[in-house]
Amino acid sequence: MAGVQVPDLKLREDYEALVLELRGMDPENALRAIDDFERRNANRDTDGWLRRTVLTHRALVLRSSGDLEAAVEVYRKRLALGFSDGGLAASHFAGLGAVLLRLGRFVEAEAVVAEGFEEVRTSVPPFRGGGGLVSVAVELLDTGRPVPDYWAEYARSIALSYGVSVVPSGTPETTLRAASASIRSRPGRTWSRS
Repeated sequence: MAGVQVPDLKLREDYEALVLELRGMDPENALRAIDDFERRNANRDTDGWLRRTVLTHRALVLRSSGDLEAAVEVYRKRLALGFSDGGLAASHFAGLGAVLLRLGRFVEAEAVVAEGFEEVRTSVPPFRGGGGLVSVAVELLDTGRPVPDYWAEYARSIALSYGVSVVPSGTPETTLRAASASIRSRPGRTWSRS
């Protein structure tokens, strides 16, 4: 078929091996290793997967090392490339929102969370992977800022997508907090707040 980009599965395996090596590295060496891998393998990136993945890992390394301004820049570059999966999009919007919160940039964080909620609402299946967004929304509440009422309904839908019981209705604030607690305490939890 003309125009179909076939992913290089060996490239993915090679990158997964690199990720295992990154775990013991200091941030500077980890970023250097990621950049070196991308430079050596850019010609194999037939579908853009490597570029998107490298940006994801750069943002995570920068975030964990405390270089938050640089992390924001990399998160924004990654978001600009788009997502084929609502869960991945939700993770990135939540990560960027959390970094913006740590920087005290509350208005930007709120806009990012709103965009992330909209992304997961329109994804297939809807609301998949939005637990991190609910967590960041609660962190926004903890700053004393009001959040849009519709976020409570999104949080309820996200909680249901995780298979947890329906969150009791109440004020948007209580609904968001209850949804976040339900998602975090569910059996088989696969993510954690950072």
